[in-house]
Amino acid sequence: MIDLQQYKAKRLAHFNQLILLDKTGKVSQSCNSIFDTSNYLEKSIRQDIPFLDSIFDIIKDSKIDSSEILFSKVQSPFQQLMGVYDFTFSQIRIEEQEYILWSIYDFTALYKDLVDYQQRYNDAEIRKQLHESVLESLSKYKRGKADIQAIVAALNLKEVYETFELKENILSVINAFSYLKNITFEFANPLINKSLRGDSTWFKFMLYHLLDNVTSAYKNVNIALNVSSNDALNNTYLKLSFKFSGVIFQPSFSKLSFNNRKFLLKIYLPKNKFSYLNFTVFKKRCINTMVIWS
Repeated sequence: MIDLQQYKAKRLAHFNQLILLDKTGKVSQSCNSIFDTSNYLEKSIRQDIPFLDSIFDIIKDSKIDSSEILFSKVQSPFQQLMGVYDFTFSQIRIEEQEYILWSIYDFTALYKDLVDYQQRYNDAEIRKQLHESVLESLSKYKRGKADIQAIVAALNLKEVYETFELKENILSVINAFSYLKNITFEFANPLINKSLRGDSTWFKFMLYHLLDNVTSAYKNVNIALNVSSNDALNNTYLKLSFKFSGVIFQPSFSKLSFNNRKFLLKIYLPKNKFSYLNFTVFKKRCINTMVIWS
């Protein structure tokens, strides 16, 4: 039979370290299972650990045999402790001498798994909220469309089918964002002067919401719009390509990972990295109007 006490002590030794400190912060004794304290036998350890220094007077003034003072999830307190730890401090008396017992528990792997789980949970909640928001929007759109179609049928109104200037209508939408988003806008080709047949109001409505979604997380946005048509489809197929760049603001109280780099609160896209969005404008079959599909 094995000695379970010895086996337990051996198993836990890697995750726990006990340190005896005198009232000046010098190490009197340590098992050194997590980090080596030999450099602090003659000098105070508190001077190298700002976290410990900030609470040392409180610990030193605590009463003998009082409850332990616990600090959970202490992250990288100094160079030799670059993980996530739980610290406990208590006053003890050994041979008529008072000491501070500092217990260190290395929970780096455990807390990493918890953080990863929490992040996955948060991502799932965000996707759920987005999914529900999209479903609600689609439901409202369907109800609104059904009501409008019923009114149109009752009043015997015709579908809007007019000739309108593409450039003029795009600029009117862009101008709505200029002051709010500080947008810099340009046309990338001369085809933008093309005239279209369809419902200009519906075209601007769709374009407005597309741009609003594209730029919702951006500030100081640069947009270049390229327009191309497909002659094989008798110019009924029109593609709008948006090339944009800008500063992304992503509020968060935790660090975010982006291309294996960590940022706080703000993520800046490199100047040589752009995002592309393509939308297609074409005439729906049987209905003379213009719609956008992305």
